[in-house]
Amino acid sequence: MKKVTQYDDYIKKNRQTREEKEYPDSGSKDVLPFMDRLKRGYNEISPPKELQDKVQTVIKRRRREEMKKHTGLIVKTGAITISAALLTIVILANSSPSVAYAMKKIPVISAITNVVTFRTYQDKTKDFEADINVPRIETGKQEDTKLNEAADEVNKSVKDYTDMLIAQYEADRKASDGEGHYAMDTSYKVITDNDKLFTLRIDTVVAMGGSDSYSKFYHIDKRSGKVISLKDLFAEGTDYVTLISDNIKTQMREQMKADESVTYFLDDKETEAWNFKEIKEDQNFYTNAKGELVIVFDKYEAAPGYMGCVEFTIPTEITGDLLD
Repeated sequence: MKKVTQYDDYIKKNRQTREEKEYPDSGSKDVLPFMDRLKRGYNEISPPKELQDKVQTVIKRRRREEMKKHTGLIVKTGAITISAALLTIVILANSSPSVAYAMKKIPVISAITNVVTFRTYQDKTKDFEADINVPRIETGKQEDTKLNEAADEVNKSVKDYTDMLIAQYEADRKASDGEGHYAMDTSYKVITDNDKLFTLRIDTVVAMGGSDSYSKFYHIDKRSGKVISLKDLFAEGTDYVTLISDNIKTQMREQMKADESVTYFLDDKETEAWNFKEIKEDQNFYTNAKGELVIVFDKYEAAPGYMGCVEFTIPTEITGDLLD
């Protein structure tokens, strides 16, 4: 937490300067008024925006890492038992066109019939709010066992993930007794649906003073009937991590050169520990309407918070015929 220490040092330095210049009577017996003025001066300190952004980045990253640890634990130990106190849970089986996603009438694809809102978790306690929509893939009465199993696997993973979000929300609410202006919102959408790939995306926004955003992607290869991750798109032994990472770095540099308001964690000596080096083997991704690979980074993962969630479309000349 080197940057946080720099932040604290900055505040202490400014507080001492203000004390010497504005409160020369600090040695008097009038201690209470002096302390009131000292506190007021402390609250008026405004650290540089760049430093604030960096500190927030560290905090957000650590929080996300902790949540990912919880996710792994849940996958290994099963679903968390969720407390029902003070919570409103609505169970929906919504098959209306506005919510469900009707698939094209093609033999293999029809094994995935739609995606519905299976469960909605809602809570409003003092300054805390939660609205978490839990999707479920429906396969209907199909004979394609592999696709049915893949859908079941995704549904279980989605349940584990959203249970983790609910547990995190409950823990935060309990810790602050429902005070502090905290909101968690989770939604979903089908973003890829063609003859080869089905992709479900879950987006979560957590607002508490500032905001944090992150996504979870689930992919089903319709040809093999398996749940896949990024590495499964590539032949074994392919150095796709370096190939894609180098292209992303090139795009980052080009964007920053073209627009000074664009910033990424790259080539910055002051943030060396946070600089983007390479994608993860299971990096978030999806394929767009043109069949191009799109790499997705959560907020704070590859850029300062004001950049939000960032995405990079990888040119087909980089991926070759991989996605055909």
